[in-house]
Amino acid sequence: MKQILGFLLLTLPCFCFAEAEQHYSDLFEAGNVHYKNGNYDSATSIYQQIQGAGYESAPLLFNLGNSYFKQGAFPEAILNYERALKRDPSNPDIQFNLSMANNQIVDKIEPLPGFFMSNWWKAIHRSFDLDYWALLCIAFSAMVALSIFLFKTSQEPSSKQSYFFGGILGIFLFVFCVIAANSQYTERYRNEHAIVFDSSVTLRSEPAENSSELFVLHDGTKVQVLRTEASWFYVAIADGNKGWILGSSLVKI
Repeated sequence: MKQILGFLLLTLPCFCFAEAEQHYSDLFEAGNVHYKNGNYDSATSIYQQIQGAGYESAPLLFNLGNSYFKQGAFPEAILNYERALKRDPSNPDIQFNLSMANNQIVDKIEPLPGFFMSNWWKAIHRSFDLDYWALLCIAFSAMVALSIFLFKTSQEPSSKQSYFFGGILGIFLFVFCVIAANSQYTERYRNEHAIVFDSSVTLRSEPAENSSELFVLHDGTKVQVLRTEASWFYVAIADGNKGWILGSSLVKI
């Protein structure tokens, strides 16, 4: 009897979790139906309900961004596209819709030209998500282990040489994948970005209202948060300009 009770206690949370997953999956489909029928406000409410319950994914954020875009709420659309892109950085649909939303806002900021190698490396490590890079790391570590095993057990000199170079190649690919995964992790989680939500805000030279005015940003513009001081954020924009802005003017990605 105790064993049966223990089994029920262990499996009950799993069943509840599965039911919750199905519930929010059904809600997501209901939101999609509202979106297809042009009921963008209803679709937005449903997507927000799912998001508020903690079931956040790239497709959900993408659809939420689309709903906001259709309603002309471009800062909200950009925020959700950016959040979706963090989870699926190589998705061309998210990239395209984000560029469309950025075309609708006031600030058209030209980014600083990057070095060729820097741009190339970004394209490489963004080509897969973190989970895929992790799988590649596991695969190449297994390749190294197998090469070592075959090298030690093989009696043929030519075969041992092949296994040796196979192991070297596996080590190189493993290290490459680790570095790529770390680059994407750093870009996604350690580099903090935010979206301006005030219709117009002045950036200042110091974290104080009476400091010198530098330039003005408008809602929908993306900034990188470099550091904070009390309620002020020191931020940089794509063209390299920097200044202090009140944190209440921003929503973090």
